[in-house]
Amino acid sequence: MSRLHRWLAIGAAAFAVAAVTPGAAVAQSTSRDAASSSDALSDAVMRREIESARARGVPAERLFAKVREGRLKRATPPRIRAAVMALATRLDSARAILGPDAATDELTAGADALAAGASPSALRTVTAAAPSRPISAPLGALAQLVASGVPTDRAAA
Repeated sequence: MSRLHRWLAIGAAAFAVAAVTPGAAVAQSTSRDAASSSDALSDAVMRREIESARARGVPAERLFAKVREGRLKRATPPRIRAAVMALATRLDSARAILGPDAATDELTAGADALAAGASPSALRTVTAAAPSRPISAPLGALAQLVASGVPTDRAAA
C-alpha cells in the first residue's frame, strides 16, 4: 500500500469516527444528566432520612461515612440508601438496648455486633457486666467472636 493510500485510509477512518462521535457524545451526555438528576434526588432523600435519624439520637457521622463508603465502592444510589437505612436501624436498636446515654463509639460497636449476628440479650449481658465503664471494646470483641462463629450466648458470657 502506498503512502497516499495509507493517508487516505487514515483520513477516512478519522472522518467516520468524527461523524459518529457527536451523536454518541449527545447520548452519553443525556444519559449522564439523567443519572445526575437521579443521584441528586437520591441524595436529597438520603439527607432527609439521615437528619431524621439524627433527630432520633443516631450518630449521623456514621451514616454519612456509610454514604462515602458506598460511593467509593461505586455502588448504585438505591444500594447506598439501603445500606444507610440498615445501619440506621441497627444504630436505633443499639440505642434502645444500650440506653440513651450510650456514647457514639458504644452505639457503633453495638450496631456492629448486631450486624455480626449478636442478639439483643447478648448486648444487654455485656452492658450489665460493666455498668460504669465504657463498653465499646467488649462489644467489639463480642462482634468479632460472633462473626467468627462462636454462639452468641457463649460469646457474651
